[in-house]
Amino acid sequence: MFRRLDQRSQKFYKDVATMVRRINSKRSTIKAEVYKTQSPKRFHALLHKVLLNYAVLKEIVKETDFMKDVPLGVIIAYEILTKKIRNDGFRRQFKKILGDRTLQTVHRKTWIRINTLKGKPEDLAEFSMKDTCIPNVFEIVDSQDASQAYKNLDDIESYDEDAGYSSDEEVADDPEDDVDEEDDVDEENNVNEDKACKAFKTSRDLFKMPEILEKVKVQNFSSCLPAFVLNPEPNSFVIDATAAPGNKTTHLCSIMGDTGKILAFERNKERYDVLVDQVQKYGASNIETIHKDFLKVKPEEYKPDYVLLDPSCSGSGIHINYKKDQKRIETLRNFQSMILNHALKFNPKALVYSVCACDPEEGEDVVKEALEKNPGFYLENLGNYTSRRGIEGYDFSDKVIRTGSTEEGDIGFFVALFRRKEVE
Repeated sequence: MFRRLDQRSQKFYKDVATMVRRINSKRSTIKAEVYKTQSPKRFHALLHKVLLNYAVLKEIVKETDFMKDVPLGVIIAYEILTKKIRNDGFRRQFKKILGDRTLQTVHRKTWIRINTLKGKPEDLAEFSMKDTCIPNVFEIVDSQDASQAYKNLDDIESYDEDAGYSSDEEVADDPEDDVDEEDDVDEENNVNEDKACKAFKTSRDLFKMPEILEKVKVQNFSSCLPAFVLNPEPNSFVIDATAAPGNKTTHLCSIMGDTGKILAFERNKERYDVLVDQVQKYGASNIETIHKDFLKVKPEEYKPDYVLLDPSCSGSGIHINYKKDQKRIETLRNFQSMILNHALKFNPKALVYSVCACDPEEGEDVVKEALEKNPGFYLENLGNYTSRRGIEGYDFSDKVIRTGSTEEGDIGFFVALFRRKEVE
């Protein structure tokens, strides 16, 4: 059956299967894998959903002896169950084994950040939106509750809805294939959904409107916090020490009105290429991308006003099925402490440190060490931007921000703002 797919689809699925193997063997993470590609969103959407349901999909593949290559079989089985690949015979077999169980899906809210170099809030008049505490960042409000649990497989979106990628495959090599009566139900439900959604366009519609996507960045609210709390003035000189893929870099650009100078460093070539592409698409003129390890940049080379530091981390705030590896956490913590202390040697007016991680080793512990080693800086109280503060037990717990993967649809993030003490 797999061989009947076109070569482009075969390659895509094989690439995702390779990513699954590396992630399941703890040799990599979702974030590391998808940013090796030229289309991170396209890969992330399917990869995330497959890993979320990997155990039950693996059971289905093995019980039906569907494919010898289990990771690849798991991916194709998911696509058949969600009707991305049409094969009603296999779909019935899979659903029989699935029984009363349901595939899990991710119902995160959708936030967008206006690219103020190209658009304005008025361009999104067709959408129902909620304001946030961050200027030009809005939540797209769908007509249906995004947090509701989907009750059957026909409600689960496949990855093309998220990434704007579509290549539906018709595969009919199973002798039991025939017209699925459920298709008629789907069409009726779609009509009802259209009637319910006619007042405003939804987040699903957003990905089908390139004229709108040109003017916005789809970016989680938590990910918008670092640039927002750093808040560099126009004409500032800013260093983004670990810039790829460029969401926070371009946010800084908008905050500064495309004035001043932003030096965006990235040491990994594949991620650097993604950064360059994102900056070009954004239309920024005040960002200079530099393919270099920030740790090898000497403090005497630059005198920045501000530094944004969002270093490599475990990704425990965004990765599904996360299992803490203490040895890896310690390695990351050492790196994070090293690069944060290095960044503070540039003596900026302010520095924001952020990681998409939930464990204190990568957040509070790194900050505590940096404060001890850099007495010329203090933590600024970030205020109640969210309902969550730092982990209790630290002198500065009430001054830092912690968001979590909750029913609010947010991701796990830690943010701290260092401020240089004034010389008396």
